[in-house]
Formats: sequence, structure tokens, C-alpha cells
Amino acid sequence: MQSVIAKNFALVRTSSPLALFRSYRLTTPMRPAARFYLRARLCDVVLWFLDHPEVSGLFNLGTGRSRTWLDLAYALFDAAEQPRKIEFIDMPPV
Repeated sequence: MQSVIAKNFALVRTSSPLALFRSYRLTTPMRPAARFYLRARLCDVVLWFLDHPEVSGLFNLGTGRSRTWLDLAYALFDAAEQPRKIEFIDMPPV
């Protein structure tokens, strides 16, 4: 199993377009992609885990703010230093 970020980052690095489902909801104006982790906070968590080796598992270290798939796609393209190429596809019928 591979994370959506790892899977799509490999695709984005090849300058391929990323397919996202088109949303039919009204949205607010788009904002630039934001960083998904605050470095200082992430460092605090890593140091805590080093002090507590008995704790293990998968942990979500997000910012607590919701983001769109488009925000994530923009961040992937920016991290790969590739132009943003998004293909919006229709949602399948229900």
C-alpha cells in the first residue's frame, strides 16, 4: 500500500498531469498551497518519540486545518519543481 502523496509525487515528477475529480460545490476563492506541517511542531514530536521508545504507530501530525485535494496537488507540483498540471474529471454517476 502506498500513500497518495508518494504515489502521485512520482507521477508529478515526470511532468504528467494529475487527475482530480471535479467538484460541483461552490467554493471560496483559491488560496496558495500551504505547508502541511509546521517544522517546529514536527521537531517537538520527533524529540518526544525519541524520549518515549515504547510508543509506536502511525500518527497524523497535521496542522488541524482542513485542506482541499487541490491544495495537496499544488504542494506536490511545487515540491517537485514542476508546473502545475491538473486535469479535472467528472465524478462517476451514483
